[in-house]
Amino acid sequence: MQEIDGTELIDSMEQDPLQAAIIKGGFEWEDKIVEKLIKEEGEANVVQPKESKALFTHSETVEILRTAKAGQYIFQASIEAPASFYRNLDRELIVFSVSRPDFLQVLPSEDGLRR
Repeated sequence: MQEIDGTELIDSMEQDPLQAAIIKGGFEWEDKIVEKLIKEEGEANVVQPKESKALFTHSETVEILRTAKAGQYIFQASIEAPASFYRNLDRELIVFSVSRPDFLQVLPSEDGLRR
């Protein structure tokens, strides 16, 4: 897992109180949503890193997605564009950064499979 320590991030932005408040508010919002999901959906349906303020790596996220059940939420995933995504793009001109959605939800498709 990649560690992100919100406290250090906020401390490094002491010169910009507005940005620090936005980041702190984002962490607080995430914590509230995780608590709400656990309360409403059950702890087994919220897949999250074991350590507070950590992120799943791309490899960990892919493995979780392979085994996740419909209805589960994944918190702090990391998603990278596969090489095939760049097929017709010049990688020296266009690069996509790692996407880190706060939450992913695994939904059932009409045929009952996951998507």
